[in-house]
Amino acid sequence: MVKTKELSNFECRRIIGLYETENLERTILRKTGYRKITIHNIITKYHKTAEKMQKEFIESTGKEVSKSTVNHNCGTLKKPFISELN
Repeated sequence: MVKTKELSNFECRRIIGLYETENLERTILRKTGYRKITIHNIITKYHKTAEKMQKEFIESTGKEVSKSTVNHNCGTLKKPFISELN
């Protein structure tokens, strides 16, 4: 079975950006020209990743956090610890 061309991170982020601005999958289809199943799979993967990150954050810190917080602020989780000694 031949592997099909995968979308770059930029193209995936573009689709997610359009989705977050409350565009429907059909509207994203018209704007990007990709197939509907491709757009649907990217959005589904985006939601599953957010759920996984949310569970990992709750397990590691014990604090409740919503999926939207994880989606929009996941960069803050990767920042190094800053103290007065640094």
